[in-house]
Amino acid sequence: MDDKFLEKRLQNLKSSYEELPTVSQPKDIVTKIKMTERKSKKKYLFHLPFAASFIGVLLIGSLLAMQLLNNENDIQQGSNKDPQSELLQVPTQDEIEEKSKELSSYYEELLTYLKNNLETENVERYSFVKDSKYVVDRFGDPSFKVFTNKQDLNDYFESTKYYIGYKLLTPKQHIDALSQRKNEIPDDEILGLIIKQEEILKTIYEPKWNQDSNAIYREMSDIGLSAILERLNSKHDFKSEEINTFAKTVVSNGFIFEHVGEGMIEITKDYSRLSQLNVSQQITDYFTMIQERIVMDAALIITWNELSDRIVKLERFILSNPNFPDNKILYELYKRYFTFYTTSLLDNTPIYDRDVLIEEVKSSYERFMEINKGTETAQVINDFYQRLEENNFKRVDNPEIPELITIEP
Repeated sequence: MDDKFLEKRLQNLKSSYEELPTVSQPKDIVTKIKMTERKSKKKYLFHLPFAASFIGVLLIGSLLAMQLLNNENDIQQGSNKDPQSELLQVPTQDEIEEKSKELSSYYEELLTYLKNNLETENVERYSFVKDSKYVVDRFGDPSFKVFTNKQDLNDYFESTKYYIGYKLLTPKQHIDALSQRKNEIPDDEILGLIIKQEEILKTIYEPKWNQDSNAIYREMSDIGLSAILERLNSKHDFKSEEINTFAKTVVSNGFIFEHVGEGMIEITKDYSRLSQLNVSQQITDYFTMIQERIVMDAALIITWNELSDRIVKLERFILSNPNFPDNKILYELYKRYFTFYTTSLLDNTPIYDRDVLIEEVKSSYERFMEINKGTETAQVINDFYQRLEENNFKRVDNPEIPELITIEP
């Protein structure tokens, strides 16, 4: 992590949330979270996310107001002390260490709450926790940040408190907080949430689901797949309260139970819910592409032309947005779709019948070359088509997948 970048990021994060209410003490936050969670769902939506999300953020305006109040008190008490002059003095090492200890204590209290909420002790493995620990450990290190005066120390301390409070949200709190944002949410904040969801999904929810899902599948034979999904995603009225609690927790943290074929149910990110946030057009397009399901039971569930349209849509997005943080994920999706389109990888939807190109696939290639001229994919499809044509449309070697992005070793 680049130190200068991190310092800029801390300041940007703080300024981007200047409209939000403030809470100053970690113990107050934890208490407030616990109290709010006992309230009805209606009342919960606004207060909890802000209390939990932006823990300890003291806005510059609030700081100045407090300083003005202190000035008045000093005048009334006949004090000759000038708070503004005091803030312009260089902080002592003891003052810096005191702030550092306060920040560490704050971090540990938030970490304890996160462990209890996620019901796991090993939260230190998550990247968002490591990011928080990094800034806490570096606070007060002169090679990382030199404080020009006490105001600088106070401002940086509050920015860092906000940063770790923001980082250590559960996915539910994170989503609820972002839902209150009036301005467009930066792409990297949304992607940070998705990374957080993915890590928690892989380490907590998926293992538990794999362990406990047999009881669900036994009920499926009695009431059917659709009814099971409805119970998991909304009704939560299984006989087992443990299953109901688990399903509620999963859904509230931005996931959904989804049928993926052959009667199997998996937990996936609920992109339709995330799409309702105030996100950029890039993120909206990303959600659309990433959540589309095109294969089930080793067969395409869309037409060849629809598959080709998705391929070129991915290419255009990747090449038009070269700095988009998740382009590697989209490129992996592109390669997967391209492989489906140009090989017989899918057992139940091959491109060849007895080693001869299927007519529907041939027509789709011709359409693709006609309407997508100038694209990287069209050039490869054109070369592939020519080789097929020269071989009377009998099976030929698979084409090379276009390199849309540079893959670092």
